[in-house]
Amino acid sequence: MRTPTLRKYESKLVEVNDQLCYFLFSDSEVVTHLSNSIKDSDSRFTTEAFPDNKFSERLHIKVEALPLFREKAFHTLVGMSLITAVEYILNYIEEIEKYHSYVAPCDHDSIKDNKPEEQLKKKIKGWLGTGPEIAIIKTIRYLRLRRNHIAHVRDEMSQEFSSLLKNDSNLLNSYWMAKPSELYDFNFSKEEYSSFSVNEVFSLVNLTRICMREVDKIVVSTLSIEDIAQYEISEFLKNDDIKRLKISSKIRKFRAFIKHKYGTPLQCSEEEYTAYVSNAYSS
Repeated sequence: MRTPTLRKYESKLVEVNDQLCYFLFSDSEVVTHLSNSIKDSDSRFTTEAFPDNKFSERLHIKVEALPLFREKAFHTLVGMSLITAVEYILNYIEEIEKYHSYVAPCDHDSIKDNKPEEQLKKKIKGWLGTGPEIAIIKTIRYLRLRRNHIAHVRDEMSQEFSSLLKNDSNLLNSYWMAKPSELYDFNFSKEEYSSFSVNEVFSLVNLTRICMREVDKIVVSTLSIEDIAQYEISEFLKNDDIKRLKISSKIRKFRAFIKHKYGTPLQCSEEEYTAYVSNAYSS
C-alpha cells in the first residue's frame, strides 16, 4: 500500500529524472555535432560560427570556450536537480506527517525539531514504539546537507556535513551496498559536494526516491485500513452523484475509490460503510 502523498512526489521525481536523461541525450548529440563542425582551437565567437542559431548572440562566447562552458552547465543543471529532488522529499516528509495526524491523531503530532529528518525519526518512534532504520534518517540528512551547500553557495563544508561524512559514510556505504538499488557505486565519503559524475546524478535521485518509499512503508504500517477509510469517506462523499446510488453501489464505489488511491482492497460491509458515513457527518 502506498499513500497518495508518495504517489504525488514520486511522479515529480520521475520528471526530474526524465529531464536529466533529456539533457544528457541532447548533450551527447551536441558534442557529436560540434566535434564534426568545429575545432577546439576555433577562436571565433558563437555569433560567427553559428549565425543561424538565434541563441548564439545570447551566449556570445568563443567557440574554443564551449567545452568548459558545457561542463559548467552540466554541474549547474545537476545541482539544481538535486535541490529540486531534496525539496520534494522534505515537502513529502512535512505532508506525510500532516496526513498521519489527520488519519490517526495522537500526542506525538506535536513533536518539533529544526531538522526535518530528526522530527520524522522522533514521530515514528512515537507511532511505532521503535525508531526507523537509522541509515534512512542519515541518508535524508546527507541529501539535505548536500542540497544546502549548493543552494546556499557555501565556500567551505559545514561542520555538520563534515562530521556526517567522517562518522557515518562507512555505515551508509555498507547499508546501501547491501540493498538491491541502482546507486552505481555511489560513495558517501566523497568530500566534493558541488561537482558530479553522470552516475552520481542518478544515484542521488534514486536515493531520494527510495528514502521516500521507505518512509511511506513505515507510515502506512502505523495505520489501519479502517482508519484510512474513515479519513477518506468525507472526500468520497463530496461527489453528489454518490448520494443518489443504492447502498450496495455506494459500497462498491467506495471500495474502488480506496483501491485506486492506495492500491489495496478494502473489505467493507453495509454496517461498516454506514458507520464511516455517520462518523464523518458527526465530526
